[in-house]
Amino acid sequence: MKVNSQICLPKILCAVIPCLLLHSGLYSQIPDDMHSPRCRMYQRIGMTQVEISYSRPSLKGRNLYGGIIEEGKEWRTGANAATTIRFDDPVLIKGQQLKAGIYALYTIPNKDSWEVIFNKNIYIDPYKGRTKELDALHLKISVLSMDQPVETFTISVSDISKDHISASIDLMWENTLVKMPLEVPRKWG
Repeated sequence: MKVNSQICLPKILCAVIPCLLLHSGLYSQIPDDMHSPRCRMYQRIGMTQVEISYSRPSLKGRNLYGGIIEEGKEWRTGANAATTIRFDDPVLIKGQQLKAGIYALYTIPNKDSWEVIFNKNIYIDPYKGRTKELDALHLKISVLSMDQPVETFTISVSDISKDHISASIDLMWENTLVKMPLEVPRKWG
């Protein structure tokens, strides 16, 4: 059987060209920097809304201490843009008052404890670090060890109490767990 190439070629091109365009259009929507994907989470504790926005770097065969972060050195707690945390009510973190608002989260990691800093300037200059005069709260939190390592840096809200007035904000990476006790106001008598 003889095939007429003048008829088949246009049909083939009509089928192939849209597929190529669709593929290239979808591929172009993938961000160039997927090394530390962005994450945003919302958690209501009682009547208080907590919003955390951060980028999630991965170990990728590296060690946490000495490989990605340096002990005793300020870290912007995540990757890329500032890690931010917003509370729509004043809260207590490890028993200390923090006003309602949005804060950049910095840490100074050590193997036994991390200093956790809530800073009012959410626009980080990676060359200057934080402006210490804008620190709203500075805490020291003991480090807990996890049996199961966490490959990708994770911030979560856990241990929400039955009465919904307390919880924990957890920073987890490799075998390190930093739990910040959080209390929210009671809105209903």
